[in-house]
Amino acid sequence: MDHVLNNEEVEAIKAGRSYLIDVRSSGEVAEKSCKFAMHWDVQQMVEGRFPNIPKDRPIFLFCRSGSRSSTAQRLLGAQGYTDAHDIGSIDSIPAELL
Repeated sequence: MDHVLNNEEVEAIKAGRSYLIDVRSSGEVAEKSCKFAMHWDVQQMVEGRFPNIPKDRPIFLFCRSGSRSSTAQRLLGAQGYTDAHDIGSIDSIPAELL
């Protein structure tokens, strides 16, 4: 089940205390983006390249439908990221973060 962002998590993302990561392709990001998200294509993680962010900070992942964000969550967990959450699709993101 996808994680639903609460108000505290939204504020933490806006303040830079938590990370919102878009794991879609560059083409998808060009079509619709999220101003508070960093882009890190899940394919980079599949190839063994991970974002240079603290492994113990909250990370919230999204993609187009929720499948790739689930994969990214699993891959990050295997690399020692201890607080990664799959929020599903870009449509799950609160409007104030878009």
